[in-house]
Amino acid sequence: MPKGNTTVEKVLKISELIFPQLRPELVKYSLGSTRLKSFFKKIYQIFPFSRSEKDFTLKLNQNIKSYLFDAIYHIPDGNFIIKDFKDRTIRAEDIKELDNKACKIKGNIFRILVVGKSYDESLLNRESLEKIMDKMIYNIDLIIDEGNSYSVLWTN
Repeated sequence: MPKGNTTVEKVLKISELIFPQLRPELVKYSLGSTRLKSFFKKIYQIFPFSRSEKDFTLKLNQNIKSYLFDAIYHIPDGNFIIKDFKDRTIRAEDIKELDNKACKIKGNIFRILVVGKSYDESLLNRESLEKIMDKMIYNIDLIIDEGNSYSVLWTN
């Protein structure tokens, strides 16, 4: 079990093992010489080759347009979002609403993690789950909180 006091902390720790983009110490890199940097000035404006920890900001319990996001982790690749539905049974409508509300967050969306202890039958059926998730705007992963561990229901 990952370290952490909350579901968000635990899921974020697991996610750091899966997505190296979430770990500041693993994405620091540089081309080195000043000449080379000036030569690639235009490229740097599009894609920064040097990243620091200040490029990583975690905000908890963000209420955006009257919708609560449990965590928005701003990373250079976009926003990594965690939504914990806790004990509530997650329905397809909840995921659709989350997908639509995420449009209100400034910046790109890297990925959205949905965490819950139970999912509606329509999300447990592989065929209907695929139809639902194919309509989503963003990459959304569905995680089952099993109390002392987590398992993946869907990953995009």
